[in-house]
Amino acid sequence: IMGYTTKKARMHVFGEDGKDNPIDIWYTSEIGPEFDMLLCTGLQGFPLEFATSAGEGKILQYKAVEITKGKVKNTDFMLPEGYDIIDQEAFGKLMKDINDAAELLQ
Repeated sequence: IMGYTTKKARMHVFGEDGKDNPIDIWYTSEIGPEFDMLLCTGLQGFPLEFATSAGEGKILQYKAVEITKGKVKNTDFMLPEGYDIIDQEAFGKLMKDINDAAELLQ
């Protein structure tokens, strides 16, 4: 992917019903991170592509399209002014609204 040698890892995510919802992650050990990434604990590299279920038979696919090498400033991780923290229920509603709007565009 993007010229990097990748390896495949499978992460098992279990739903409330106990059903396994595996996520295949393509990652490279040629670039960071030097720490465990959220949800990818123990992964020896940086994920470049993965897909996950969005429910109702829909798949969300994430794929790196550009990598800029260099140091990241701490200020890049600061929350912007006006940032709202929402709970899981509100996030679920927001994602449903986005999915509904995307369906209207098709």
